[in-house]
Amino acid sequence: MSNKTYILIIILLTAGIFAYISWSESRNIRGHQELESVTATYNTPQTVQRIKNILEEKEIPLMAEIDYAAAARGSTREIRPSVLLIFGKEADNSYLISKKPEIAAALPLKILVWEGDDSITRISFVKTALTAQRYKMQGEPMFDDLDSLLNDIAAQASAKEEANNINVITE
Repeated sequence: MSNKTYILIIILLTAGIFAYISWSESRNIRGHQELESVTATYNTPQTVQRIKNILEEKEIPLMAEIDYAAAARGSTREIRPSVLLIFGKEADNSYLISKKPEIAAALPLKILVWEGDDSITRISFVKTALTAQRYKMQGEPMFDDLDSLLNDIAAQASAKEEANNINVITE
């Protein structure tokens, strides 16, 4: 083979490697890498209740709660605790939908509280930057607000409560 043939083979192999890397990275964006996950301090039912309390404090309506483990009870499959909370303010949803109607497929916001095979409870949600990218709405400030909200809820729900400073006086 001539030097030109070797160079052509090297170029084609290099292009193939870069194409594979690009394809692999795009699969990660569509796979689990699009989820933000936080380890919870509490078990699944406690964490779900904490999130519901936070939503109530923030006056954010809870639209639905889907308990997958409860739904699976009585069937041939048993699944670990897994609860999906669907919530959001109608004004936020309407604003985004008015700009891009198809984004309604990604709204309202969702948080999944689930227990892994390691018996650790996690709080997971889709990164809003990827939602913005998927619907070609990068730069829309509402996504920064929603991202902050989701991160704040997850942080508050997973935070360890400090013991009350109560002085007990004994006589």
